[in-house]
Amino acid sequence: MGDLKSLMDMVRMSEVEIDEKAVQRVMSGKLTMDDLLAQFEQMNKFGSLKKVIERIPGFSGVVNPQELEKAEDRVKVYKAIIQSMTPAEKGDPEKINSSRLKRIARGSGRSEKDVRELLSRYKQMKSLVKTSKGREFRQMMRRAGAQ
Repeated sequence: MGDLKSLMDMVRMSEVEIDEKAVQRVMSGKLTMDDLLAQFEQMNKFGSLKKVIERIPGFSGVVNPQELEKAEDRVKVYKAIIQSMTPAEKGDPEKINSSRLKRIARGSGRSEKDVRELLSRYKQMKSLVKTSKGREFRQMMRRAGAQ
């Protein structure tokens, strides 16, 4: 059934901070890699995805534990890749060409395929935020306490 009380306690103890400037930037469709990295860091404050999912009623038996582990591993890979980018690349990933992609892959210890995958996911997220004009995101952030 899940345990919402312990989930709420986990949220309170994690001391998740909401950066108003980042929220405004994301809501306007100007998502950067720094924003993505900050989201990954916030996720880490909650602990493992498995523990979070187990506390949400109705989700504990639905999501495959191996898939959650894969997702957590991907987040670690993505964090390493983002941390290997220059500030200019983080601010505007669209400018990453093949030579920059190779440098980022070498710097992060990951493959070029991993870097391409992250860039693809980034574009998908940015597109999603733009097409919905951030409506769902704004509603979610308002519910979380950000205006």
